[in-house]
Amino acid sequence: MPFEGKCDRQQYYEVRYPALAYIKAIFTPAGTDGDTNNLPVGQYFQMDSYNFMTPVDEVTSRYYWFQMRNVHPEDEEVSQYMSASVKVAFEEDRDILAEVQKGMHNKTTHTVDIAIDAGPLFFRRHLQKLIEAENPRNAVAE
Repeated sequence: MPFEGKCDRQQYYEVRYPALAYIKAIFTPAGTDGDTNNLPVGQYFQMDSYNFMTPVDEVTSRYYWFQMRNVHPEDEEVSQYMSASVKVAFEEDRDILAEVQKGMHNKTTHTVDIAIDAGPLFFRRHLQKLIEAENPRNAVAE
């Protein structure tokens, strides 16, 4: 980090159909509010992460990602540390997501959605509409 102590954090997510996610995380010294239009020169950390998913079949996808940062971008040791840290977090998520996928694919009970599910639900439902719209069997006769 280019500064010490507590920080303000802003995280931005953008998703592009069918399978691209962009995440921007900005950390600034506490009290600076992480205002992206007024970042303290030399006193913020920004990491941009790009995530790509490619379907293999109905329940399997390939996942690719890379990240960039504004602090020590040429330092291979920092790069390896950051990549390893992100991978650990992803592996934790993957275990949970694998179980969620099993539950969605082998549904035996009614789904209970909670507020934090709103974003992923919106994405899945809209993606399903796009898939259905591409299906020739769903075409409206003219």
